[in-house]
Amino acid sequence: MSLPAIAAGAATPHYGLRTTAHTYAVAAALLAVAALAALAVSRRRAAHSAHNDLP
Repeated sequence: MSLPAIAAGAATPHYGLRTTAHTYAVAAALLAVAALAALAVSRRRAAHSAHNDLP
């Protein structure tokens, strides 16, 4: 189940397909950027941690 897709489906009758589709696209893009940022931070921490483990 995809909660954002369900929310978009529920919002369509109230706000129209165009507005809902644009809002959904922006939300998906923001989630993708947040995921990429979290991945970058995670990799940076892992690399930093591995560097500190060297003798």
